[in-house]
Amino acid sequence: MMSFSRVYQILRREYLARVKNKAFVLTTIMVPLFMVGYLVFLPLLFTGSGPARLRIIVVDVSTGLGDSLAESLEKVEEPSFEISEILTASQAGRNSESP
Repeated sequence: MMSFSRVYQILRREYLARVKNKAFVLTTIMVPLFMVGYLVFLPLLFTGSGPARLRIIVVDVSTGLGDSLAESLEKVEEPSFEISEILTASQAGRNSESP
């Protein structure tokens, strides 16, 4: 049976072998830096001002929900949507055939 001191020596040697590894040191430094960068800089990228009003066309292929979708989008405050057209499947097919 192994004594506790022998087990401790083995654990210590294994731990130090892992800690002294370059990959361990780099990971220990890089992961917190990445987390801080993710939490600080990512929101800064998305706080820029986009277009105040988005102009879209609703193409309703077969569901018949185009009008309902257009009404729902017009109720959204940020960003606001301007629905320029609501096309059904037959209208969309005609528009794609025209030059």
